[in-house]
Formats: sequence, C-alpha cells, structure tokens
Amino acid sequence: MGDSSRLSRTIFRIKAKLPRLSMNTNLPLAQRQLLEKVLYILHRTGGLDYYRVFKILYFAERAYLAKFCRKMVEDNFCALPYGPVPTSLYDAIRNHGGGSPLSVALWQDIKSAGEDAPAVLLPLRGPNMDYIARYEAEILDEAIATYAAKSFSDLKTLSHGEAWSGTEHCGVISSEAIALEGGLDKEGLPYLKEQLEWQAIEKEVL
Repeated sequence: MGDSSRLSRTIFRIKAKLPRLSMNTNLPLAQRQLLEKVLYILHRTGGLDYYRVFKILYFAERAYLAKFCRKMVEDNFCALPYGPVPTSLYDAIRNHGGGSPLSVALWQDIKSAGEDAPAVLLPLRGPNMDYIARYEAEILDEAIATYAAKSFSDLKTLSHGEAWSGTEHCGVISSEAIALEGGLDKEGLPYLKEQLEWQAIEKEVL
C-alpha cells in the first residue's frame, strides 16, 4: 500500500472518531484538545496553580512520548528558568481572556481563585472527554497523582532534566529530547520521528 493511500485511510479513521468543533469556541482542534486537558487537570484536583498545571502537562507529555511515540500536549514546551513551560497555554493564561482565541475560550471555562491566590485556577465546567483519549487520561492521572502535591522547589528540580538543560534559554525543547528523558531508547528515535511527522500531517489536514 502506498504512503498516500495509507495517509488517506489514517485521516479517515481520525475524522470518524473526532467530534466536530464547537461553533462558539473558534478554536483549532489541537487547541480545543489542550483546553480540555487543562480542564481535566483542574477538575481532578479541584483547582491548581498554573505552575503545577504546566509541570503536570510536561511530565504527562514526557511519559506519553516515551510510551506511545506521539505528542499528547498540543503545545511547545520552552526552557524557561523555572522549568519547561507550554508557551501557547502560558500566553493564554497571562493574557486573561484577551488576544488569542485560546485565551478567550480558556477564561470562559476557568477563573482565578481571587486576589489572595491569583495563580490558582478553578474550573467552571468539567472536561469534554470526547477530546481526551482513554490512554491520555490515564497518563494525566498518573502525573496528577505523582506531581500535583509536590512543592515548587521539588518540581523545579525534577523538571530541570537533560531535555531542559540541553536546550538554550527560552528555546523550544524537542519532543525527541523529552522522550529520551522519559525513558525512550535511542533505538526508538527513528520510529518516534516518523510518528511525529505523521502526527504533524494529521494536524494540518484536520
């Protein structure tokens, strides 16, 4: 079977499984999936500061890449001083409902805990599980159980691994580096790169 035929079949299967985009979000599918994962974390924890949300997403991404050789978090992680940060999500939170469609949609579904805890985010609804696969939820649950209650200092230390330290300041941490840090064997890198290429094509088509 040729690559074009295989791609067509793959895209058809994906489209058949995915719900149509909500008309009131005006979000690309990837950003809608990211939003629902944030809501999943906040719903499971009852609310959390965004630093811990970022770290849970990073460690979940690390585990998912190493296990399934695909991205789970629809964002780029950059190497900032306190560890990896999902950049689009960070901007969406910081802009507090202004600017990007992601920021607008996010702040329709979350709120700040208030002046005494402005960094703590509270969910205004539960996640739409149509946008979160079962294996993604399991990986997120593991990350929540392991990292949600850890201190800022511990999370900083744990996230300053080889992927972070091997990336220039404010640079995008490669998925390959994250997967290797998560335990993927170097022999698995060619397969990972192939899967990431397919995933990028799927994202463009959808």
